[in-house]
Amino acid sequence: MSDDGENQARTLLAPVPTAASQARSFIRDTLGSWDTSVSQSATDDAVLLASELVANAVQHAGTDLEVGLRRTGGMLEVRVTDRHPSRALPDEPQGPADEKYAERGRGLTLPAALASSWGVTYTAAAKTVWFRLRLDAAPVPEEGSPAGSPALEGSWSPDESPAPEGSPAPDESLAPDESLAPDEERAGRAPQLEREPQPEKSRLGSPQLGRLHFDELVRHTVEAARDAVGADAAYALVADEEGELRVRGAVGVAVPDALTVPPGTMLLSGGGVARSQMSVPFLVDGRVTGVLGAGSGAPGRFTDADEQRLQAVADRAAMSLERLRLSELERVRRGRVAFLAEASELLSSTLDQRQAIALTAQLMVPRLAAWCAVLITDDSGELKPAYVWHEDEAKIDALARLLEEITPPVLTSGVRDVQMASDSAWCFPLTARGRGLGAVVIGRPREDRRWQDPPPRESLELAEDLTRRAALALDNARLYERQRMTSQALQHSLLPPELPEIPRTELAAEYEAAGEANDVGGDFYDVIPVGVPGSAPASGSAPASGSAPASGSAPASGSGGGEAVEGRWRFAIGDVSGTGPEAAAVTGLARHTLRILAAEGHPITEVVRRLNGLINRENARGRFITLLHGEIVVPASGPLEMSLVCAGHPLPLLLRASASEDELPVPAAEPQMLLGVAEDVSFDAQEVKLFPGDLLLCVTDGVTERRDETGRLLDDDDGLAKLLAGCRDLSAWAVASRLRRAVGEFSAEPSSDDMAILVMRAAGAGSPSENELLSERTIAPPQRPPPA
Repeated sequence: MSDDGENQARTLLAPVPTAASQARSFIRDTLGSWDTSVSQSATDDAVLLASELVANAVQHAGTDLEVGLRRTGGMLEVRVTDRHPSRALPDEPQGPADEKYAERGRGLTLPAALASSWGVTYTAAAKTVWFRLRLDAAPVPEEGSPAGSPALEGSWSPDESPAPEGSPAPDESLAPDESLAPDEERAGRAPQLEREPQPEKSRLGSPQLGRLHFDELVRHTVEAARDAVGADAAYALVADEEGELRVRGAVGVAVPDALTVPPGTMLLSGGGVARSQMSVPFLVDGRVTGVLGAGSGAPGRFTDADEQRLQAVADRAAMSLERLRLSELERVRRGRVAFLAEASELLSSTLDQRQAIALTAQLMVPRLAAWCAVLITDDSGELKPAYVWHEDEAKIDALARLLEEITPPVLTSGVRDVQMASDSAWCFPLTARGRGLGAVVIGRPREDRRWQDPPPRESLELAEDLTRRAALALDNARLYERQRMTSQALQHSLLPPELPEIPRTELAAEYEAAGEANDVGGDFYDVIPVGVPGSAPASGSAPASGSAPASGSAPASGSGGGEAVEGRWRFAIGDVSGTGPEAAAVTGLARHTLRILAAEGHPITEVVRRLNGLINRENARGRFITLLHGEIVVPASGPLEMSLVCAGHPLPLLLRASASEDELPVPAAEPQMLLGVAEDVSFDAQEVKLFPGDLLLCVTDGVTERRDETGRLLDDDDGLAKLLAGCRDLSAWAVASRLRRAVGEFSAEPSSDDMAILVMRAAGAGSPSENELLSERTIAPPQRPPPA
């Protein structure tokens, strides 16, 4: 004792795992030897806090330590000094999950909760963490220092200048001096004083500890239990979700996962086997919710009084632990529900099989397993790995090779345990709508303490539920892809595989079905060769010499009278009302009818008339068609000759190569009755010539009736004609591409109607005479039969 009535003591410790245990013994023995009144609760708090600070210093500094005690009046000051001041103050432990039972501290969480004041003092050679406790009552904040907050943040002092006012000045009597320390202290073995443990009043129920989490409170409980009975080790088993008792906290135990009830062999972290063991239950409303145990390396160490002390610690902690345990279980359940909802949203948001498979594996890892493999049934019925994922990406290739080599598991209706090399694994069948699609296999390394073996029932149920949802998402993606392939095959049958080559003519076409990812619609186009150079025309393709042509089928100017031609082609562009497969069915009827009638040599007016009758007879489907049908004749010389019938379709636009810059394209045909509305309708053909450089544009109403956000149509105020006027120097392909892009950019909303574009441009040298141009710009009105 010093002259001014203070008590002081110190000890030097080596940075070894047992340093915290030596510090506890030193503080408890020193306070017991002082001739002063120190409450049991103050002793317990001093032992606990010093143990935490020593454990932190061993972990983060790794140098020799000094533990000092000073009693001044009614206050006790404890200091822990290390020799590595450049290290930052430790915070909450961030180590791997399998080291959660290691002997280490929790930063300054407990000093903030229990001490009257605390702080850190830095010098050039050392760092000291200190705290103060009242010896006779609960912690009371010192004046000017709020409870639970540091009284002073220390600063570096390279010149060892005094610390700021208010911090505890370094005491020369406490200065580390290894020459004065006994040999056993320099070696890290503090002298042990045999002393009977005293009955204690633990502060496990203190309001300051209410801010601790469940695992922290368990750790605090086992440390209090160890100190209460002077044991070398202590542990707590707490009921999990399934009611199984599992280790949730341990100190001084080398292999915590091996602890059971009743206790078996307990290996101590300092080496050796516990020769004395005892355990007591956590009791809450007469129910056993866990077990608190202690062990010692000495035989016959515990007495009945020790068991009563241990039971007292368990009784004081039981209610708080149970409340936090139930709160943790509820939090875990809510987290699982939220995880399942988020996973379901992700899986349902994709219609791509590969993405659905990848999402399934990545959702399993690392939440439910260390690795996951998705196996899909191939055409032969065998399971093949489709996607493999591991939390350690370096192991993915090895895992994939292993899965290729082993026999895949047999699909069952439930969960099946399997073995994968050194890992425990579980297989879940991918079943949707009564069909087996494959299997999901998840695995966990046996030696990895992060995973319980076997896993909790709730974890397996969560994995099984996620697999069912993944199976449904995968089946939906399969059905969608199958439907898309069917639509693509149907649409390909309704459009020409490629446009034919026509002499002295450029052809280009664009097509787009309405709706997102929709590949089939009611719009169509076609170009059909009906006569080739050097061969006789098809039967009926042209009137025989001396015969009178049918109405509307007179030979084009320059092509009759046996004049040689390079070929004849029919073209059509049409629009069936509606979109989707039903409209496509009528499209197929119209397109193939046009091809058959053209091959039989019927003139275009007769073809349109017969198609109109057929549509009316099939009108139970409630469909009608707009159609632009025409014939191109390529003579041996001179302009291209064309006949057109426009049955309710948007009028084709003709852009002359010789037109002035401000002159807009003009319609190349007159409107007539659309198909499928009335029977016995006759149609007339209009004739037009295309000179080199002239451009003919044919579109469906998906182009002309495209609306923007204000409701304005693309063709309002001659919008389409103005677009075409700006394309006079472009090729047919470039015109079609520009128009399709312009239609898409006209509105941010997706198109609600199918779109087809057909562009024809006359090529070759030569230019039309002025008289020919004047005669072609005026189209005579069609001759219609008198009304019945």
